[in-house]
Amino acid sequence: MVVIPGMACDHSVYQYQMEHLSDLVKSVVVDLNGADTIEKMVAKVMDDKPDTFYLAGHSLGGYVCLEVMRRHPQPTQVIVGRGDPFFFNSSQQIATGIKGAEFVVIEQCGHMLTMECPEETTEQMRRWLSP
Repeated sequence: MVVIPGMACDHSVYQYQMEHLSDLVKSVVVDLNGADTIEKMVAKVMDDKPDTFYLAGHSLGGYVCLEVMRRHPQPTQVIVGRGDPFFFNSSQQIATGIKGAEFVVIEQCGHMLTMECPEETTEQMRRWLSP
């Protein structure tokens, strides 16, 4: 799983998920430092990725995931916290715009859902990743 943290965030945003999904996937964290455009961020993802991979992105990392998917389509799960004031509506629009995408809302959770609601977020990711 290629993990893309948001702006001013690091691997700790996905630490719980990486630990609790390690039986299913090996995680690689993309460091977006120094990449000042979406194009450069996508290039970093593509340089760091294994041959086959899942993407997980938070905040700005989610937008980078969207751009990677435009170039390399794949089945998609979009997870958002009901209380996310920044990305709830756009996450819903993203999921609607991707054929076959699953839209998951985690109630009682905000923008930092991987840290605010780690168990439920991981449960949803595990369900998606499991064959």
